[in-house]
Amino acid sequence: MVRAVAKQHPSTLCFGVEKALLPNLLTWFYSLSPSLKNVKYLKEDFTTVSLSHADAVFLYLWPGIMDQVANKLKAELPKNAQVISCNFELPEFSLEQTEIVCIKNRRYKLYLYSVGL
Repeated sequence: MVRAVAKQHPSTLCFGVEKALLPNLLTWFYSLSPSLKNVKYLKEDFTTVSLSHADAVFLYLWPGIMDQVANKLKAELPKNAQVISCNFELPEFSLEQTEIVCIKNRRYKLYLYSVGL
């Protein structure tokens, strides 16, 4: 997702955060692409990364962590930031919109939220 957004918005700096080994190896490989200079990958735990300057956050997580993530987003995101969650609703946030997207024959349900509106 980070690469897709970066391609569509080349003047926007996009960050991916992942601490698991295999996804990190993949992101390292993807980061070698000379065409995506606006992408940075962080090998960190999402809970330790500051979101205080983020304009938008895309979540591709699992339901068991969504309560913890919701608390972090409420505490750190600036007003009017956008949050998109893939496949799982974000508790205690007001849902603005849902959208079904199909990518490579896989179906995803996206949930869109705005912070502080």
